[in-house]
Amino acid sequence: MRADKPVTPTFLFALLLYGPIASIIESRPPESWHEIATILDACDTAVRDVQRRVALPRRFALGIREMFGLQPRLEHPRGKRALRLLEHPRFRAAFDLLALRAEFGLASAEIVQWWEQLQDANPEERERLAEAVATAAPRGGARRGPRRRRRSRPAAAP
Repeated sequence: MRADKPVTPTFLFALLLYGPIASIIESRPPESWHEIATILDACDTAVRDVQRRVALPRRFALGIREMFGLQPRLEHPRGKRALRLLEHPRFRAAFDLLALRAEFGLASAEIVQWWEQLQDANPEERERLAEAVATAAPRGGARRGPRRRRRSRPAAAP
C-alpha cells in the first residue's frame, strides 16, 4: 500500500478476518496456538461464519488458509526450508501479513528483517543466511505437541 505495490483481494480478506481468526485461535489452549491444525481450523471457522453474510469465493478462502498457515513457518525458519519457502506462491502475501503483524507487536520485528535480508540477498548470501538461522534455531526440546502417526487402514476383506 505505502510501497505502491498491488494488494490482492485475498490479502484484504485476510486482514478483515484477522480479528475473528485470532479470537478463535486464542480461545484454544495456548500451547496449541502455533499448531498448523489449530490455525487452519480457525481460518475455516471464520470463513464459514463470514460466508453466512458475504459471498467469499473459494479461491480467496484457500488463499487466506495458506497465508495464515505459513505464519509459523515464517516465524521459525529452518535452513533450506526457508529457501524453499521463498518460492511458495503465497510467500509474498504471507510475508506482508507477518510484517504487518510485527508493526503491531504481534510478531518479531527481527524475523521480518531477516526475511527482508534473505529476499534481497544473492544466492550465495541466501545460503549463508539460511545456514545461520539453522544453527541459531534450537533443535529438539521445543516441540509443541506429540507427533501424530497415521492410522493404518485395515486390510480389505477378499
